Formats: sequence, structure tokens, C-alpha cells
Amino acid sequence: MPDSAFPSPSSQKAAPEDAPSPAAQEIRDRGSFLFPFEQYSTDDKDGSFYVSPHWHQEVEILCILRGCVRMVIDSHVFFPGAGSVLFVNPKEIHHLTSQGPGLLYHAFVFPLQLLSFGHEDYCQQAWILPLLQGRSAFPRLLKPDHPCQPEATEILIRLSQIRQGEQAGYQLMVKALLYQLLGCLIQKDALMSAPPAPTAAQAKKMESLRQMLSYMEEHLQERLTLDEISARFYMTPNYFCRFFKDNLGKTPMSCLNGLRLQKACRLLTDTDMQILEICLCCGFNNLSYFVRFFHRQMGMSPSRYRAEAARQRNTCKYR
Repeated sequence: MPDSAFPSPSSQKAAPEDAPSPAAQEIRDRGSFLFPFEQYSTDDKDGSFYVSPHWHQEVEILCILRGCVRMVIDSHVFFPGAGSVLFVNPKEIHHLTSQGPGLLYHAFVFPLQLLSFGHEDYCQQAWILPLLQGRSAFPRLLKPDHPCQPEATEILIRLSQIRQGEQAGYQLMVKALLYQLLGCLIQKDALMSAPPAPTAAQAKKMESLRQMLSYMEEHLQERLTLDEISARFYMTPNYFCRFFKDNLGKTPMSCLNGLRLQKACRLLTDTDMQILEICLCCGFNNLSYFVRFFHRQMGMSPSRYRAEAARQRNTCKYR
């Protein structure tokens, strides 16, 4: 759920082809090398949580316990509320915005290879390989009235408890629960068959979006203007804005500021860089403006954000 998500304390505020380019690709450490599974939790009390457009190689599962979000996955728009479960399959561009105060959800991110068996058996051949090879996929959304929803939500809540506890052998429990979830989806015939191959025009559009987001992410430190970015992709500023708005629901500069804010949150959480250094590193050339902008979007100053993130670090990873 980037999905990229702000690695923040409890409150947030803010405004495919087989081998896609590294556009807006979220590359983060998930769990450990031997067990690449991570949980992120969001408790957004003021109702302005925002995750900027991104994609990653892993699958992501979101369990919404309270509130409502606007979720966009490869240009498909959803408004799931409490009790809904969303699945983001590998390489899908996605972003989300809370739709009011009180949003609470858990997100689980892991590579599909985590489900693979070390030897061939019926399970591997019948269900795991089709997922790995893209011949089947997780459903986009389980609504509260879906026959699989009650069991799926119960499994994911238990999964969150196991992951946060990290007691001896928790890795086995995590994998067992993931297999239980997969079994539930199979029993209810909820897995999707491989989607039809995108048309040449659709594939070109998604690749263009990846390249545009990648360009923004790679040049965050620079004073980018709309004219400069649109010219880079041989578009007029007006057409460039319409292209972004039609496909991501956001203006280019809104996405750029979201990426800058996201990077600032990550640096505040994961490094001991001075706030002025972070300001400049993220493309904000004026410290006082950066502090005002950060406070307006996040509901707190950068220094308080860092302190809150440090306080929560020993409980659960927050986006």
C-alpha cells in the first residue's frame, strides 16, 4: 500500500509489462533476507492519510478495520470501507487517500516466492506456480459481504498479532496463516484468472506513468517545474496535467510533493540527518517553508514527527 507509504507515526496528513522500468518502484527492506515479510499499520485519526503512487515486485494485502479509503490500482478506483480486504498484485501502480477520520488498517507486503515450496508437490503445481507465473492472481477486493471476507479478516488480524509479537517460531505461524488465507480464497473460488494482456496503447500508457514517476523520484532534489517535466516527455503542460489526472487522480505537482514528503518522512525516521539536510535533500530550498509545509500536511513539525516515530519504533512499523 506504498504503497510509497509514509513511514510515520499514527497520524498522516497530505494532500504492466513483464519487465517494467524502475519507475516509482518502492524498494524497501521487508523483514529480513531469510524472511522477507513486513507489516505496516496506519492509524489516521485526522482523516488526511495519503500514499503516493508507486509499485513494487511484492504482493500487498490490506485489511481495513475502521474508516474508508480511496484506492487506485492501475487506474481502477475503489472505495473500500471497514471490513474490506484489498490485494495489490506485483507490479501494479497504486495509491490511496483516506476518506475521513479514523482510518485504521494493516498492510502486509511480501514476495510471492515466500509461498513457494522447496520441492514440487500438488500444492506447488496447482496453486503456487500459477501465482508465480502470472496465470492466476489475488482478487482486487473482498467486500464485507463476500463469502471469504469473515475468515480472511480473522486470519489477517491473527497475522498482525503474530507478526508484532515475533515470538520464537513466528515465521512458521505467518506462513501457515498465509497458506490458510490462500486456501480460503481457493475454496470460495475467489482467485482471479490471469487478466487479458493489455493492448499496446494500455501498455504504453502504464509504462509512461512508471517513467514519469521515476523521473520525479530521481530528481526530487532539483527545482522541477511543470514545464520542465512535461517537456522531458514531449507533452504540453496542459496535456501532461490531464494525463496524470485521468490516470492517477492527482496533478503532477501533487504527486511530486507527495514523493518529497514521503522521502522526508523516511529520512526523519531512518536517519539522524539534520532537518536542514533533509529539507535540501528532498527539494525544499527554504527551511521555514519546509517546516510549514510539513506541519500543514502531517499535522506536526518534523522534529516532533521524528520523536513520535522513535517512540513507536519498538511496537510496530507505521507507514
